[in-house]
Amino acid sequence: MTLMHHTYLAGKNYQAVRKIFFLLLFLAISFETSAQVTVQFTLPSYSDAENVGDNVPQLLIEGTVFLIATVEITDLLSGTATNGTDYNYASNPQIVNIPAGFYPPGSAFDLPNFFVNSDTTLEDNETVNFLLSNATGEASLIGQTATTYTILNDDSATLTITNQTVAEDVAGGQMIFTVTLDNAVDGGTDVDYSFTDGSATNGDDYTGTSDTLSFDGTINETETIIVPINNDAIVEGDETFTVSLGIPTNSGVSVIGSPATGTITNDDSATLTISNQTVAEDVAGGQMVFTVTLNNEVEGGTD
Repeated sequence: MTLMHHTYLAGKNYQAVRKIFFLLLFLAISFETSAQVTVQFTLPSYSDAENVGDNVPQLLIEGTVFLIATVEITDLLSGTATNGTDYNYASNPQIVNIPAGFYPPGSAFDLPNFFVNSDTTLEDNETVNFLLSNATGEASLIGQTATTYTILNDDSATLTITNQTVAEDVAGGQMIFTVTLDNAVDGGTDVDYSFTDGSATNGDDYTGTSDTLSFDGTINETETIIVPINNDAIVEGDETFTVSLGIPTNSGVSVIGSPATGTITNDDSATLTISNQTVAEDVAGGQMVFTVTLNNEVEGGTD
């Protein structure tokens, strides 16, 4: 009886162990099939103004992690932006650990440890290229494994020119227009300038030659336009001409004060002289003649 009872108990134990085995096998299969997350970037490209920097690349993570899942994100350093200057991305490549948990469809997370640096320099839009790779554990890569982030320039600069006035006999015989760049410009900029007659005549009253100003791009940088003034002795009104700046080669640079007016003020004078006269009353012709003399040329004459 004891043996038979023992055999009976052994049979029950066998059945119990068998059930536990299949349960564990089922759980293992379930774990293998359900414990899996897919990882990709949400978009092929992102962009944002540098003084905002909120629309950074995002990871789309969907599925379940029971134990461990990691992916590697690499800044390919093939974009036009510079790490450490235009943005900061620590530990390149970066290993991202995905914590255990359930990630429902649409679960998006900002790229960790990526920050955009704002500045005031006018520059071109700049790019950063990222690549997803080396998924480990319960992670697998699908779909969008590469993306580009564009840092949009949000800065501007202006070139300013102002009116000038000089006397025509000014020391040095020239009028100087100063053009000022108010902000830093990456790569600098060029701008053409030209002259238009007003009441002053190019070649007679002044000598204006069209040319180009080149700016290196430093803040508050100045360049000058030197205009020779032609002196004369003629009494005349103040005379004017204009200097116009063209369109800067850097499209982010605007122009203020153009066209600027150059005024040449008259510094000459003239006198009318009349002298006393004496004649006898019986002078031939019966008249006295007073002569009035203008001692200098007067443009337009005088009454």
